[in-house]
Amino acid sequence: MKDFIPQIPADGRFPYLTALGIITDIEFALAGDENILAIAIKGAIHRQVKADEIIKTCKDNIRDNYNVMADMLSVKLVERIKAYQLPEPENNLHPLFQQILKPFTG
Repeated sequence: MKDFIPQIPADGRFPYLTALGIITDIEFALAGDENILAIAIKGAIHRQVKADEIIKTCKDNIRDNYNVMADMLSVKLVERIKAYQLPEPENNLHPLFQQILKPFTG
């Protein structure tokens, strides 16, 4: 039984597990790295910022500084982060505000 490794479906049914895997890999990749970007990302993980926000920040940094992020994290992890589909933001507006904004937002 100790050799049992659960298989996570790759069809996107559990995106939070994918995000958790990416965050864990980022944390391990940055262990011992002391540049300002690594410290900021590790700090966000330590403060328990939402995984999607951390991944979005990493995606933005990858877009701006691909080579730096690839050196810090590895090309394989950078490509996993780039391929990760961030969820659509939730619309938490009051229905009245949604009605008012509808002509402007489509």
